[in-house]
Amino acid sequence: MFLGRSEEELKQILASDDVMAPEHIATAAVYPASDEGMYVSGHNLVVDGGYSEFIENGDHDDLGHSAAVELGPHASYTRCDVADEAQVAAAVDLAVKRHGHLDILYSNAGFMGAMPQDDMASIDLANFDRMMAVNARAALAGIKNAARVMAPRRRGVILCTSSDTGVMPIPNIAMYSVSKATTIATACG
Repeated sequence: MFLGRSEEELKQILASDDVMAPEHIATAAVYPASDEGMYVSGHNLVVDGGYSEFIENGDHDDLGHSAAVELGPHASYTRCDVADEAQVAAAVDLAVKRHGHLDILYSNAGFMGAMPQDDMASIDLANFDRMMAVNARAALAGIKNAARVMAPRRRGVILCTSSDTGVMPIPNIAMYSVSKATTIATACG
């Protein structure tokens, strides 16, 4: 059992083509680095982003610290604004300092922005800039900084979550679609 799920449930979550609920995404991200998963040699993981509410709506440090305690003595939490590359770099460096290396970086930031986004004559460019910073630039900052510490070891995994809207845009969230298409292009590049 890991995070209250059987090994079979965890394998089904990882193999599923379905859209995952947020709790499944978190479980799927943590499981490969667990003792039960044994997909990587260490126990460190950086989750950079997650729910946009975590980024936009204030202090969730208590939740982060509680999750780290629940995951056990090898887990830790640090606040990180993924739109700020210096904070992403510091989070990666902290993982390396605490664990000796970084095995997995999971970039899962998402910010929907103001709605609607289909009236180009009145689009809020500050909102667009924030979406690009959180959704696209953050993925690039994560990839860059994880690669910086993984390349010398010639091992590691970088996962980036995007959205189906990055492949099949939806008009009323056009700017969000652009940010997620950029994330896909960055991760595949």
